[in-house]
Amino acid sequence: ALTQAHEALGKLTKAEIMELKTFSTPHQAVLIVMEAVCILLDEKPDWETAKKIIGRPNFMSMLENYDKDNIDPRIVGKLRKYMEHPDMAVDAVRQVSEAAAGLCMWVHALDMYNKVLKEVAPKRERLEGMKSELEEADGTLAEKREELNEVVYRVAMLQKKCDAALQEKRILQNEHTVAKTRLTNAGRVTAALESEKARWTKRVEKL
Repeated sequence: ALTQAHEALGKLTKAEIMELKTFSTPHQAVLIVMEAVCILLDEKPDWETAKKIIGRPNFMSMLENYDKDNIDPRIVGKLRKYMEHPDMAVDAVRQVSEAAAGLCMWVHALDMYNKVLKEVAPKRERLEGMKSELEEADGTLAEKREELNEVVYRVAMLQKKCDAALQEKRILQNEHTVAKTRLTNAGRVTAALESEKARWTKRVEKL
């Protein structure tokens, strides 16, 4: 609706706009529309003020660049009775003045936009809040991942040390087994030598 309203404004010629100013006693529909325009521009809602506004060089620019996202609630309240007026019907206004019809569309579009904005704004705020919470959660998750990576690294280092210790233990056990076997063998050799020594000693004594 807002796009259509801007398109309607864009189609209005300066001559059509200035034609409204020539009305000494405007039609009721034109008067209602222009009073509504005055309300939106925070001006006194009467025909004399409306004619002055129409005569401003930047009149169309004021409408096209209107701050639709920040309409004062006070203005919205004043505008309500105009929006409910039967003479604010676009088709009815068009029968009287094409220029007034374009302005009427603009007023209706801003009113509708403001209603939608009131519904969307809380949802938008909740969305921003959720985005903020998500960013915070992502930050926390990143920290936890870093902590987990550090723990995984430490566990890997400990596992590496444990594996090295187990390998060293196996080597020591093998060396111990070999040494024990050698000691056993040495004991047997020593016992055999002692036996042989005793045998030779006896033979020597007999001689």
